[in-house]
Amino acid sequence: ALPISCITVGFYTGVRLGDAVGMPLSAFDFDAHVLKLRPQKTSRKKRDLIIPLHPQLETHVLDTPVQNNEGPICPTMAKRKVSGKYGLSLQFHKIMAEAGIKQETIAAAGSAGHEFNKFTFHSLRHSFISEMANAGIAPDVRQMLAGHSDDRSHAVYTHTQIDTLRAAVKKLPAI
Repeated sequence: ALPISCITVGFYTGVRLGDAVGMPLSAFDFDAHVLKLRPQKTSRKKRDLIIPLHPQLETHVLDTPVQNNEGPICPTMAKRKVSGKYGLSLQFHKIMAEAGIKQETIAAAGSAGHEFNKFTFHSLRHSFISEMANAGIAPDVRQMLAGHSDDRSHAVYTHTQIDTLRAAVKKLPAI
């Protein structure tokens, strides 16, 4: 099963599954309280992400025994493929089912679209960005933390809660 480390890293950093399982302990700078990472998907761009560590994530990582500072924090999982019949993504689906979270399939949109499952490990990336949006964090800051290079792709990850929208409308002056 996916260890709690992988899920904790995913929620508090918004990184993709391959980055979460392959992340070495040396990516964590505990003196500066940041994670320094070059995401696999955008590694060609040679842009590193620097993500401040949430206290709960920092405590969790410090309390997790790791044998090799340069090796992945999830060594067994880092050896496996992310996708495929026996991949980590499918394993995450099983964890969701065991937790009683019913999977939803979203229908394809348009001729170029494809069906996808609503609740995947990648949902943690959406949660990371959306939780910050709903806490009032500016879009440019969220975009920087997520490593998105353009507003359009970043907007797909922001899911604003009705309470956030309600609070915004309440700020309008009475006329």
